[in-house]
Order: sequence, then structure tokens, then C-alpha cells
Amino acid sequence: MFCDSLLSSTIHGFPNIFKSKNLLIRMIWIFFCLVSTGLCVLMISQNIMNFSKNEVVTKTRIINQYKAIFPTVTICNMNYFTSDFSVNFSKSFKNQTLSRNPLSGLYEYDYRNHAKSSEFYEKSKEIFGDTIDKLLVGCYFGFLPCNRSEFKYFSHPNHGNCFQFNSGFDSNGSKTDLKYSTYLDRFGGLRLILNLSVPDSLKFLNPNSGSFIFIHNQTTYPMLVSPVTVPPKTEGNIALSRTFYELETIPYSDCDKNTKDPNYFESKAYKLVHKYSDFYSQISCFYQCLQIRLIQACGCHDSYYLNFVESTECKNKSQIYCLSGFFGEESNFKDCFEECPRECAGMWFDRTVSSNHFSISSYQELIQRYEGDEKTYLNKNATFDNIAIVNIYYESFGYTQMSESPKINFVDLLSSIGGIGGLFLGISVLTFVEFLEFFVLLIFEIKNFKKIRQLNN
Repeated sequence: MFCDSLLSSTIHGFPNIFKSKNLLIRMIWIFFCLVSTGLCVLMISQNIMNFSKNEVVTKTRIINQYKAIFPTVTICNMNYFTSDFSVNFSKSFKNQTLSRNPLSGLYEYDYRNHAKSSEFYEKSKEIFGDTIDKLLVGCYFGFLPCNRSEFKYFSHPNHGNCFQFNSGFDSNGSKTDLKYSTYLDRFGGLRLILNLSVPDSLKFLNPNSGSFIFIHNQTTYPMLVSPVTVPPKTEGNIALSRTFYELETIPYSDCDKNTKDPNYFESKAYKLVHKYSDFYSQISCFYQCLQIRLIQACGCHDSYYLNFVESTECKNKSQIYCLSGFFGEESNFKDCFEECPRECAGMWFDRTVSSNHFSISSYQELIQRYEGDEKTYLNKNATFDNIAIVNIYYESFGYTQMSESPKINFVDLLSSIGGIGGLFLGISVLTFVEFLEFFVLLIFEIKNFKKIRQLNN
């Protein structure tokens, strides 16, 4: 039965071993059948191993557009305390004995904690920093003047009074349409003229002067992106480009396609991000997880991380000491990283930053003679020593799109196995039916053999 099945098989080569009457010809067929079988098994094994690696192919394309949604721009004075109220508030603090090295960069942090401990801070925290009328000397978007009502107030836990342009909300909190950019010129985007002055009596708090410029999309908090710093007496240029990405899901990467579902993952941090954000991101969830654990350990949260949990900020020495110990434990970071699934799609802004000196006395005299509509926002006694200009614009409306696809999917694997099997042995799907037929016949033969044996007994 075995010989009959093999002689009628569609597998190439093996039937010829039994058909050949010449010993040399039979040995040749045996040799090449063994070589072909070995190569077939080897190459199929390699394909299966490559498939199990779950590798991907990354495709990058440039998508061109004639316009683009302008990002949200958050501007902050680098100095937390700049107002007349802060001048009076600082008098009791100025002559205190220093317990921290001023060069550590945390001296203003201590004073900020002192202000936040005051009983009126939560209701009147904006009185310590700049107003929009003081900070913003001038604004232009698409060569047209901006209205200050287009800037939404944003209280940054570390930088104080900040203001957001194109956030989707105006100064009253009402929703507005997002702005599109249609000019690639550096003056055709957003042009901001900033007054970064700080009263002399407050300069002991922070040796730095300038502005923080956060550039992000409308669904991202400023704390999640790194700012561009713009010093006084300079004109900064920030050219933007965009990159969008989409990853393959498990097992090709560690991302999870279900992160858009607020009920998909049973994590308090995960649910908090969905509750307070329009867009989930792993980094937001990671920060929330750290804040939750920090609050449990120290009874306060860290202002340097995004926080959605109702709690007080770590301020006093015992809390700061507890905070330092908490962040010294690697397990907190590892556990929070595992607790927050990674999203499969997102975007980022690439920035090209340049600057030039901006301070010419003759030009300043020209400004002093200006009598236009914005003269009320120009401080006649100010000099260019406190003025900074920043131009934010797209260097191209096209964007880079990155997407992943499996290097070998199941159909590719099946096709490869079929091709290799057909090339070396002539095997097809119907060949496996022949194997099935052989085993069925073998079972019947065994049964018949047992019946014959019983009759003989």
C-alpha cells in the first residue's frame, strides 16, 4: 500500500525511486530527493522563524497640503513673579537667611512655594505674574493684527501666568474655530512682540530673563513638551514641520489599538487621562500614575509633572524630602510604565530655531514716535532691553507620514511555504490530501488485518 501511494503521489522525484530499474539512476534520484527535502525543510524553517520575529516595514511618505492647522502656542514669562503685587509680597522674603544654594536653580521654587502657601493664592494666583496687556506688546497672524481676546489664560504650575493662542478657546473660555496657516513666510505665521521686563526688586529671585514658548497641538498639555526659550533683545524664528505616525499593534510592537476606549484598561491613571484629556497618551498616563503613588506616599503632588488628582503641592521640607526619596526608587517608574498602555498613533512637531540680535537705538526712536492703534500697549519708558520678538511659522505645509506594516504576514508565510515546497518537491495543497488518504487507508488496512487474525484464531 505504501508503494502504491508513493507511486501515485504528486510529489516529484520520490515515485521515480521505485520506478527506476537501474541502480545508478535510483541512487541519483535518492540523492537529489534527500537534498531537495533538506533544502525545503531548511528554507521553510527559516521563513517560519522570520515570521515569528514579528518584524515590520516602516513606510515614510510626504503628504503635501496647501494649508495646515496652526498649533497651539503657549507663552510664559520665564520669571514667575513680575507684578507690582509681587514686589510688595517679596519684601518679607528678601532678607531671609538662605537655606539653599541660589545657583541650584531652585531659589525661585522656594519663593513660589511661599506664595502658594498664602491663604489667598488659589483665588488670586494670577496677581503674581504678567497680564496679557503687559506681556503681549504686539501680535500678528497671517500679516493681520491679533486680538488679545484670542489668548486664553493658562496657569502653569511652574511658570505662573501663561497665555495660549489658537487653543480652541478665547479669553472668556468660549469655543472658537481653529486657525489655519496659509503663508510659509516667517512673518506670515504668528509674530509675537513680548515685553519681558521684571521689576528690579524681583530680579534677585531668578537670574534669568526671557520667555518660554510651548508649541503643541490642541489636545496636548504644555507640560508635556519642551519649550523654546527666547531671551530679550533678540528676534527668534521657529520653523515647524509635522510628523504623524501609526504603529502596528501587538505582537509587532508594544502599542495597544484599544487605548481610545476609556473603559478598556482598569487603571486609575488611565481613566483619569481619558476623563480630563481629549487625547490619551502613555506619557500622560505615566505622569498620573506617578502622581497617584506620590500622593499615597507623601500626601502631596509634584508640580513638575502633569496632575489631575485633587491634592496639595509638595512644599515643606518633609514633603520635599519624601518626594526625593520617592523618585529615587526605580520600581515606581517601572510599575507605572507597565500600568499605562502605549497608544498606536500620534504626532509631533519638529522645530528649527534661529535667532538674531534685535536692539538698535535709532529703531527704538522710531517706535517711540508710533501713534497707531496699539500705542496703549507700548511702554514709552521701556527700552529694547526687555523686548523679544518671536516668529512661529510652517516651513512646509506638507507633513511626514510614517506607518508600519508586517514584514511577513500569514498570507506571505503561506505563499512562501507553498512556493518553496513546490519548487523543491512539487508539493501542493492536494498533496496533503494524499497523505490524508494514505492514513485513512492505513487505518482500514489495520482493521482488516485484525479481523482476519481473529477469524484465523
